[in-house]
Amino acid sequence: MAQADEATDQQESRAVIEAQLEAFQQGDGQKAFSYATPNIQTMFGDADTFMQMVRDGYDVVYRPASVRFVKFETDGMNALHAVQMIDRQKTLWNVYYVLQKRPDGTWRISSCETEKAETDLI
Repeated sequence: MAQADEATDQQESRAVIEAQLEAFQQGDGQKAFSYATPNIQTMFGDADTFMQMVRDGYDVVYRPASVRFVKFETDGMNALHAVQMIDRQKTLWNVYYVLQKRPDGTWRISSCETEKAETDLI
């Protein structure tokens, strides 16, 4: 049963990340902003401010050339996805998403950290 729950959490939380990435790709700030936790929404105030922050500080997330999910962990209420992304300049990045399960059972993104990978693409 626990493995089934973990598989469901992995699938559902990954779908949120993929949906936000798609919203970024389409330039849909409102939709992208909707996948953030209420704390993140309060911190940025509105979708336009949030999108400007993503464009300025997270270009690899805003317009990735490639996305590969590589690791998942969860305790049932929080989830961590480690994702490798390649940006438009062909640089490899490690991206770490933390998601929280909301009281209604949906997942929302509570943080996203990026670090340039220590290895280059071959």
